[in-house]
Amino acid sequence: MQLSLVKNLGLHDLRLVRRDSFLVGMTALAVVDALLVRWITPLATEWLAPRMDLTPYYPLIVSYMVLLVAPVLLGTVFGFLLIEEKDENTLVALQVTPLPMRGFLLYRMGIAMALSFVIVMISLPLTGLVSLSGPLLLVVLSTAPIAPLIAILYATFAENKVQGFGFLKAIGTLNIIPIAAYFVGLPWQYLIGVVYPFYWPVKAYWEMDNPIYLLYVGISFLVHFGLISWLLRRFERENGRAEG
Repeated sequence: MQLSLVKNLGLHDLRLVRRDSFLVGMTALAVVDALLVRWITPLATEWLAPRMDLTPYYPLIVSYMVLLVAPVLLGTVFGFLLIEEKDENTLVALQVTPLPMRGFLLYRMGIAMALSFVIVMISLPLTGLVSLSGPLLLVVLSTAPIAPLIAILYATFAENKVQGFGFLKAIGTLNIIPIAAYFVGLPWQYLIGVVYPFYWPVKAYWEMDNPIYLLYVGISFLVHFGLISWLLRRFERENGRAEG
C-alpha cells in the first residue's frame, strides 16, 4: 500500500473520529484511565492500609486498567468506524476501487494495533507504578492485537451502532474474566485462557520476572492473530454474500 494512500486514509479516519464525540471520548479515556490509576491508587492504598496491603495487587490494577482497557477502547473506536462504513455500504463500494477490501481492512487493523501499542506504552509510565523494560515492551506488543481483534469483531457481528453498544457492554463485563484468574491457582487458571484469549498477555505481565512470560507472549500472538484471521475471512465471506 502506497505511503500517500495510507496518509490520506489516516486523515480521513481522523476526520471521522473528530466529528463523533463518543469516539473522541473513547480515545481519550484510554489515557485517562492511566491517570486515574496514578491518582486513586495511592489514596486507596493509604485508606486500606489498616485493613490490608494493596501493593501486592498493583500488577492486577495495571493489567486491567491499562493493558486490557486501553486496547479494548481503541478497538471499539475502529470497530464503530467499520460498523458505520458497513452500514453506509462504503466497504462494498471498495470492490470497484484500486484499493481492495482486504487491503483496507488490513490497513485498519494495522493502524489499530500500532495506535494501541503507542498509547499503552505512553499510559504505563503515567500510572506511576511501572518502569519501562525489555520484557514490558514484549508484553505490550502482545496486547496490541487486542485492538484489531475487537475492531473486526464489531464489524463482523454488529449490524449497527445500537448492537455495537451492546457488544461494548458485553466485552466490558467479560474483561473481568482474566482478572478473576489472578485469584485462581494453576493449572486451573489456564482454563480461563482457553475460553477468554485476553488472559494470555495479562498473564505474561504478571510473570515478567520469570522467563516463562515469553511462552505467554507467544501464545498471546498465536491466539489473537489466529482469531483476527478467522474473523477477517468470515467478514469477507458475509460481505460477499451481501454484495451478491
